[in-house]
Amino acid sequence: MAELPPEETGIVSKEKPVTQEKTTPTVNILSKGEPMSQVATIPSKKGLDLARSGLPNIGNSCYMNACIQALRTIKPFMSMLSVQENVWANCDEAELLRQLKTLADVPYSSEHVHMTALAWSFKVAVAQQAPIFGDFQQQDAHELLMSLMEQIQSFAPILDVFAFSLETSYVCPVKEHMRFQMETTRTCKSYGQMYSGIIPVLSLDLSSGRSIRKLLAHHLRELEYRCECGSTLSGQTACIATLPNVLILHLKRFSYDSQFRMEKVMHRIQLDEDLVIQSKQKAGCFKLVSIISHLEYSADHGHYICDGLGPDNSPLQPKETWLTYDDLHVTKTSAQDIC
Repeated sequence: MAELPPEETGIVSKEKPVTQEKTTPTVNILSKGEPMSQVATIPSKKGLDLARSGLPNIGNSCYMNACIQALRTIKPFMSMLSVQENVWANCDEAELLRQLKTLADVPYSSEHVHMTALAWSFKVAVAQQAPIFGDFQQQDAHELLMSLMEQIQSFAPILDVFAFSLETSYVCPVKEHMRFQMETTRTCKSYGQMYSGIIPVLSLDLSSGRSIRKLLAHHLRELEYRCECGSTLSGQTACIATLPNVLILHLKRFSYDSQFRMEKVMHRIQLDEDLVIQSKQKAGCFKLVSIISHLEYSADHGHYICDGLGPDNSPLQPKETWLTYDDLHVTKTSAQDIC
């Protein structure tokens, strides 16, 4: 299995220009390998025109384009969004969902000539709750992805009520497919006391290994700490409490030098097409479906792209077509090339 070259591994590096501190991690999106009867799918778009598959850069918006292309690869998420259109289509508060669905469908519709206007409309919708994404500055793709998921989850209470008025129900696609829990347990070995907490995000430190498997193992290792009682014989362990249908791994591709300046970590990371992860409940097999990468050696600026599983493919098919989305420019690639 090949390794990602340095210029293809970074991903989150365009943050607030005020501080000029930009992180450059890699975002990997993996889909759980379930039987096809249990996976919601989108009708296949045969004969996809690559020239119509890209998205325009409307001013330092490559981070936004990469996130949208990555979301397109998540069939259960997009399918659940589509089948509930009758709920959110006429709800004023769900403008972001309407713009996301419209923009995601652009390559498959006759509205391709209006992509720039649609991209603007999506950007405006995002900025209603997250103003930082409303300007022309370079931004952080990981932060946008997290903001999108938070905003989509925030619509759930309103859409629940709206769905009830329509005599139906609403299921948040982020909650259904992407949310999971990490459990952290602290044990005082002197007194046997335990402290537990739940955290929702899985970000991996690249200094701990050169493969996803090693990064995960390092993240879940036992740590020593000083207990409030003063004991130094205490430990902290972490485990994955629940598994999502779609797992998003955030690789923290940054560090600080002696002057506390942020630097991009250029380590080569080996990616796995298939990844088995153990939780407290059960083990799950995940299939890599997309990667958001940052192309630059600097932690202060650069360009985002997305490598994603082609729309005519299923994560369970033996032969897959991968596409590299670089704004409007889309080319064919393969899992071997990116892994």
